[in-house]
Amino acid sequence: MEVGQKVYLKSHRLRNIIVKEYFIKTIGRKYITVWDGKADWTEEQFHKDTLRQKTHYAPDLYLYFSMQDINDEEETNDLNRKIGDKFNSINRSGLSLDQLRRINAIIEEGRCDGET
Repeated sequence: MEVGQKVYLKSHRLRNIIVKEYFIKTIGRKYITVWDGKADWTEEQFHKDTLRQKTHYAPDLYLYFSMQDINDEEETNDLNRKIGDKFNSINRSGLSLDQLRRINAIIEEGRCDGET
């Protein structure tokens, strides 16, 4: 992370995802200040450690260091929705016992809560 580095701000407004290109203006002890490179009133601050927007309200902007990070997050969310919809439906999933066992093995492989 360095001054002048290109970053991306993502906003979820009215169910639309808006991504804008910004630049790191300053890096302080606690905050990162970014701006669009045009006007000072476009500055936004983010906590340096958590990358959460500095605000008295719920954050509506999220800081990313690459478009790939945004794309990966969107794909993860989409896949989680699709998989959740498949198993949360009133109807059965329509998957065979073998398929369910393979899915369960993948889920067990990813567990990090120490259960066996």
